[in-house]
Amino acid sequence: MSVFLKQCFALRNLLPLIGLSIILVLLISCISDALYPVNSCGSHQDANTINHNLIWEWSNPSTAKCDHAIKDMTIVREFFAISDVPSRSEETMNSIVATILNNPCSTFAFVVEQPEFQWALHGLTQHGPQKILIYYFGNTPVTYDRFFSIAMLNPNKNAVFAISTGDVVLPSLSVIVQSCKFQDANNNPNVFVVSRRDIPGAEDEQTCTWYQKMGSWDVFIGKASLLTDQVIHSTVFSPRYWGVENVVASVLTKGMPTQLVNLCPYVDVVHLHASRQHSERRLARVRISDDPNSIAHATGDAGAACRLDSLMTLLNQNASIRLK
Repeated sequence: MSVFLKQCFALRNLLPLIGLSIILVLLISCISDALYPVNSCGSHQDANTINHNLIWEWSNPSTAKCDHAIKDMTIVREFFAISDVPSRSEETMNSIVATILNNPCSTFAFVVEQPEFQWALHGLTQHGPQKILIYYFGNTPVTYDRFFSIAMLNPNKNAVFAISTGDVVLPSLSVIVQSCKFQDANNNPNVFVVSRRDIPGAEDEQTCTWYQKMGSWDVFIGKASLLTDQVIHSTVFSPRYWGVENVVASVLTKGMPTQLVNLCPYVDVVHLHASRQHSERRLARVRISDDPNSIAHATGDAGAACRLDSLMTLLNQNASIRLK
């Protein structure tokens, strides 16, 4: 028998062992994915697997009287605690509590950058939102694709999502749902944004119209149907970059005639940062893009998209916490 044939027979005898090895490798990989689903590089993770990163969930049994459309609303934001500036951590928590009191029928989803941060959020159950979800993505940066992936989980694609920075107070978003149209006369989608105002006494205090002129805002409000895999894949960057909102807006409006409408000064979003202290996080912030082809500005007409008299009246009737 030739040497070649002997080698072939020897290889044939090894095939069952090779097959078993492949099966073992695949099995170990599956177990590893189940236990440690986080991509250590911080890259995109499909919305279908995002719930692997859900580390705590609480549902309020006493929200049966909430309007169905409002119960389907998801408010997503980052939660962070700053050990070197305790006053900032307190302000962040106060902004969350005020937002919950203004939106008791909404689901609140928080992304934490350290798992121990979740313990501070467990106490929010006493304020009675419809649901609280806490997500942790491992030792990776918090990025916008995480926020959109969570909002995309809502099976009701007609539902409204709101994504905001971690230290602003949102008013009653149900008023926006009642008073504003999420499609224009040509059935093109409207995306609403809101520029913040600083709380009186804050360092470099500014009004929302000042931030509006700067092209800056802290809140995105839209329908879940806007969120696609392309949006998720195109927003893998940190919310801490200067100008990041303009890049996110460009992604949301790219390829479709979407109106981006800023609701300042009709909707009051308060930046709760009265302390004159900043953490080291602020020092590392850089502008993400100056490329006019990769940024978008809110040029839509609020008067055409919303019934402004109704909007203002309902906001006052709902007695939203405004933090003078």
